[in-house]
Amino acid sequence: MQIKVIGVGDAFSEQYNSSSFVIKAGEFRLMVDCCERLRKALREARERGGNEILGQIDSILLTHLHGDHVGGLEAYAFYKFFVDRRKPHLYAATPVLSELWEGRLKAPMRQLYNADFSQLNLMTLEDYFEIHPLEPDRQEQVGPLQVEIFPARHHIPTFAARFSYAGRKLAYSADTTFDPALLDFLAPADLIIHEVGPGVHTPYEKLISLPPTLTQKMRLIHYGDDFDKTTSRIKPLEEGELLEV
Repeated sequence: MQIKVIGVGDAFSEQYNSSSFVIKAGEFRLMVDCCERLRKALREARERGGNEILGQIDSILLTHLHGDHVGGLEAYAFYKFFVDRRKPHLYAATPVLSELWEGRLKAPMRQLYNADFSQLNLMTLEDYFEIHPLEPDRQEQVGPLQVEIFPARHHIPTFAARFSYAGRKLAYSADTTFDPALLDFLAPADLIIHEVGPGVHTPYEKLISLPPTLTQKMRLIHYGDDFDKTTSRIKPLEEGELLEV
């Protein structure tokens, strides 16, 4: 697996794009969460990176519905509909999918006129995406990836994920408080991407108290502009960075 980092910031960052990354397995690409101003963020990741893995992205996995994680989804869907003319695949836990249309997308996307305004088409989520519900405690096939999800502790339904491909594993905490049960879920991975931040997030002090067997294979994401990357004992991810798992 290759992982291309698109954004590393939290919801309030002025410096970073919001947290998102792309997993490449073979020729398959899966974007995890959909940051605001997505096409700009993707361009910046291409410009900052070395090896190029960002090609056609036709699959997205959402961890939850806060704006910094789905803020680019409307524009992404419209771009696919009007420009690419391809229906992308959308993966998320059932509680996340159940609120996505009514709670975030319906108002701006529920109807489309044709070019001369002679016909009005009423739209649904399924008109824009191929929908794939995910369930905890079950291994799901996402392209060539095997994916398992686990409930995180956050304000709204949020799910961590573990991705397996060719004998290697990547795990992502998503937004969460410090949670030993979630860490047990993440621990078998070869690389762990874990959020860090104040409030209903995971304090840095909690993460550095973990055993070296975990912290040595951990990278940080979702940090704020005031997070001191130079002194962090766990290496933060950088936008545009390419990782191999």
